[in-house]
Amino acid sequence: MLVLLAGLAHGCSNQQLYEAIQNNRQQECELLPPPQDEECLAAYNESYDSYREALDEAAETQ
Repeated sequence: MLVLLAGLAHGCSNQQLYEAIQNNRQQECELLPPPQDEECLAAYNESYDSYREALDEAAETQ
């Protein structure tokens, strides 16, 4: 949450904000015991480009 607020305050781009949030989530995953940590990391391993494509497709279907 702190990363989100800091990003907004400094005018980060959407991509920078997305990557900061993903990094924060990945750090939280590393605190979990195996194999939960690997499953968690896999859930937050989507690139920004893939994320944007999925958002664009969802917007088109609405």
